[in-house]
Amino acid sequence: MEQIKNYEIADEILLVLRSKELEIPKFHGTSSQLCYRRLLIDWLAVISEKLFLSHGILHLSVVYMDTMMEKWEFSKRSQLNLLALCCLWIAAKLDETDNRIPLISTLKCFVANSFEQDDFMQMELNIMQSLDWRLLLPTSVHFLDLYLSNSICLDDLHVGYKITSTEKYKVYIQKYAFYFLEVSLQEFIKKTNKDLNLSKQKRICIRMNPLMDLDQDKS
Repeated sequence: MEQIKNYEIADEILLVLRSKELEIPKFHGTSSQLCYRRLLIDWLAVISEKLFLSHGILHLSVVYMDTMMEKWEFSKRSQLNLLALCCLWIAAKLDETDNRIPLISTLKCFVANSFEQDDFMQMELNIMQSLDWRLLLPTSVHFLDLYLSNSICLDDLHVGYKITSTEKYKVYIQKYAFYFLEVSLQEFIKKTNKDLNLSKQKRICIRMNPLMDLDQDKS
């Protein structure tokens, strides 16, 4: 009964996430600035690691950044750096513990103090207004956390043999899942489809059967 209840809760969470996913502005990939996207994401990944930000902050900041790059054209490359940093800052304010939210003085160090505090605050306001203050957007991390909680059971097979412990294999699955998650940042894919693919790929890597076959159109 408890397992059935947990599945029901998971289904409700998934429905909420998919509903919120519809609020993410559609990405057309038409910006002339997309040539800088990969560099900016790699740069933000390094900064996120240095600041010890939790896993989902980077992904949420990329959602913001993609939206802003579609809407705005910047005359200077340095303004894209400011945009990326402010997206990370907003995401951290929204979904990070208070002691890990970076200060403006810290963020300024990553752009050699080439921007003032007012520049950060104005960019932050512009981003939030452009998003119509819809900041609570789901990312791949939200979906993947849900799938990971039900990623393995004692009926699964490893190279044809029944597993004896779920905890050992969950560690491996999580390792591969987060690896593929980082790789997936480089390309914009609809979040639900991306995470279903990640769920399958991580089981392929550690040779688990059966492969996950989640119904994408489940309502």
